[in-house]
Amino acid sequence: GEILGSLRIDGKPAPDVKIGLFSLSLSTSTYKNGANLCCSRYSDSKGRFQFSNLGRGKYHLSLQGNPALLRGRVGGSPGVIEISDRYPVKELPPILIERTGSD
Repeated sequence: GEILGSLRIDGKPAPDVKIGLFSLSLSTSTYKNGANLCCSRYSDSKGRFQFSNLGRGKYHLSLQGNPALLRGRVGGSPGVIEISDRYPVKELPPILIERTGSD
């Protein structure tokens, strides 16, 4: 499977932001949810990112970087992303961060 997306901060592409992809699982013994970092990427010069060769399952994204840069109102957060045989490719809407009171 594959997940494609992009990140924009204050309306501009956000390059070089680390994006973590976590696989979500449910323990059959404790019935508790777990999340394991399966891979990470940096957004390219146009704020785009891509995760490839993913197995079927549920995933969650996490922006990992300078909190001052990533703080603000977030729009387009995808929540849980499911990769399946029927939908092996997920093209996400842009994740938008609007920093209020920034320089």
